[in-house]
Amino acid sequence: MPQRKILTYRYEPFGGILHLDRPAALVWVDKDYMRSLGYPDSPLWDSGSARLSAPLEAHVAVTRQCSAGCAGCYMDSYLPGTRPDLEAAELGLDGMKKVVDALADVRVFHVALGGGESLEQPWFLDLAAYARSRGVVPNLTTNGFPLDERNVARCRVFGQINVSLDGVEDDYRQTRGIRGFAAADRALTLLRKARCRAGINVVVSRRNVHKLESILRYARRKKVNQVELLRFKPAGRGRGLFPEMDLTPEQASTFYPMVSALARRYRIRLRLDCSFMPMVYAHGPDPKRLDLFAIAGCHGGEMLLGVGPAGEAAACSFARHEPRDLGDIRRWWAAPDTFLPFRSWHENAPEPCASCTYLELCRGGCHVVAEAVVGSPARPDPGCPRVRRAEAGG
Repeated sequence: MPQRKILTYRYEPFGGILHLDRPAALVWVDKDYMRSLGYPDSPLWDSGSARLSAPLEAHVAVTRQCSAGCAGCYMDSYLPGTRPDLEAAELGLDGMKKVVDALADVRVFHVALGGGESLEQPWFLDLAAYARSRGVVPNLTTNGFPLDERNVARCRVFGQINVSLDGVEDDYRQTRGIRGFAAADRALTLLRKARCRAGINVVVSRRNVHKLESILRYARRKKVNQVELLRFKPAGRGRGLFPEMDLTPEQASTFYPMVSALARRYRIRLRLDCSFMPMVYAHGPDPKRLDLFAIAGCHGGEMLLGVGPAGEAAACSFARHEPRDLGDIRRWWAAPDTFLPFRSWHENAPEPCASCTYLELCRGGCHVVAEAVVGSPARPDPGCPRVRRAEAGG
């Protein structure tokens, strides 16, 4: 592996992780391979730990402010100027630079920046540039509304920019509750002209799952480099809408065959977020193959860290925040009681998960959904087709 393609690296108990530029990837290698690249032995190799030394990626919401007002916002965002109490608690540029510093110091590879709508903050692109200067690749999720000819060129600082788009033309309004398709479409056009790596984020719900083909057809026409499908979560304003937005049992059972067929038909890079994995495993794919390609369920609090606008930490973007000092992340990340039950779920799994072939991969599905629907993140994901069949006595 040529040295020039390695952006950065990080020691781990098993050896290390290499962050490659071309192709863009994180590659896990053993101790001998690290030595072959000229890296000296690390004390971490003798630690006996089975846990990663730090998150691979942090999802950082830089603000809760957003002018769009989408009905199902998972952040429960607010219109600028309407919540001075919340606005005062947000860290701003200087505070967010300290967050980046804390992440860079433990060699987090990627930071996914969002909100609210982060591009509405006048300092936001300066923050992204600062992350780059600290060796952390910034990525962006945006509704696209604030993008224009003046700021789009600066967006080349991002490794990936995904524009939120849950439907084409009027389907956008019917799903998100606002008129925004034209603005999102314009943003994607601008990003392509500026030679940015642009994709689409689709929050999949009962309202639009049958419209995914039209979104993929549109994505191919716009020549985006990926489409990421995200499950609607019971968080923020979305918590109240979840009963009417959650996939029906039939939709959940047919979801994976449908999106697999669409990905083949439109030859587009299609990604599923981790909360969809129970819908994948329900169809019995080869576990060894899934493990080889790291097609896994929830790794919140293990590979992933969520950070809120006031610097609060969580196992993922949708989970409850915990009062932890990011400046002390190295210590508490290594502590065994951090982000329970996310980390320990598979060790104490109840049935039907305990005897499931996919337990180690799935790790119980989405704990945020379980907490909202059945009252405890320690329960199995109630949206899993296998769980539903077991509860029905099937």
